[in-house]
Amino acid sequence: MRKTTAKQSNKMSRTNNNVEITVQNAENEPDTKATILVQNQIDFEPKVSVIIPVYNVEEYLRQCLDSVINQTLKEIEIICVDDGSTDSSLEILKEYAAKDHRITVITQQNNGAAIARNIGLYNINANYIGFIDADDYIDLDFYEKLLNMAIKTNADIVKSNAKIIDCDLTTRFDDAQISNIRLYGKWRFLYQWWTGLYKANIIKNNNIKFPDKIISSQDIVFLTYCVIYANKIELCPNTFYHYLRHPDSLDGQVLSYEKILSKISAIKIISKLYNNINIPKDEYIYCYHQRWILLKSFLLLYFIILYMLNPKPRKINTIVPIQKSIRFFIMMLPAFFALVNPVSTIANPACIKNTNAAPIRNQMPNTSVPTVLEI
Repeated sequence: MRKTTAKQSNKMSRTNNNVEITVQNAENEPDTKATILVQNQIDFEPKVSVIIPVYNVEEYLRQCLDSVINQTLKEIEIICVDDGSTDSSLEILKEYAAKDHRITVITQQNNGAAIARNIGLYNINANYIGFIDADDYIDLDFYEKLLNMAIKTNADIVKSNAKIIDCDLTTRFDDAQISNIRLYGKWRFLYQWWTGLYKANIIKNNNIKFPDKIISSQDIVFLTYCVIYANKIELCPNTFYHYLRHPDSLDGQVLSYEKILSKISAIKIISKLYNNINIPKDEYIYCYHQRWILLKSFLLLYFIILYMLNPKPRKINTIVPIQKSIRFFIMMLPAFFALVNPVSTIANPACIKNTNAAPIRNQMPNTSVPTVLEI
């Protein structure tokens, strides 16, 4: 992450358009080159940096940007990273940047949302960071309320509430995370990471990045790191992030073969994190078995069986031949049993609340798919 003063940022905006930048990704992952097409022209110190990765979302992008530029908190910078869009998304970003001086537009070749967010993190200037997906939108008082709560309570993360708009356009509240965090504490912040406002220092000081080799659940790995390093998480349930589900969104697609491998890789990374921190036993069991093992593992097995019985895709991106599916199933069995009893941690209470446990490193782990799962 780079840090510039408002005056420096303003000077850059007038002289340094089309600037090539190189961004460091997670450990053992290659650096990324990107181009700043439009640098913001703010003459103030931003209070919140809003990062928006953009890829082929022309249908939804204006609604997202309108919700951000019309925030009641005006002292924000908006960092939009186009991930090689092939529709009119980039032109829409340029259009909005021309009329709102707080917008920075950066472009890269299609490398995925994780790297796009890492590029955004590299360019922040505020003390707090928010993330929005370009097909979602937020309440107009969203960042004002979250920031006020963060300052008032000195929280490292403040979480808002969420509304889910399903593919049939029905809207539902999803406040289970709010209730769980209120009752049990920070370890119950397991998903809905996009509802959070994050103190920049916990990300910067601990070198937290999005692991780009994980195409699915990489954001949950990021959230897990943030929760581990956060000393305090507060709730702000009276403002909402509006999460849109639609057929083209990542969670609206049936899991592909690569996504299954990716989710397993994410589980392995998170298991290592949980095994190397002092976490209450009850919370360890909850985080591990309720969130990951019981739910995700059986979900993965379901899709493996689906692939074996019917290799014809149903909205599936990759056709997996039966022979490959059987091989994958056999090779996954050791990993599955390892996940059910991760590193024998439940059987070995020394890993839980162990004051002698080794601290986790301030680097991201190697996020490549585990060898046992390679095919």
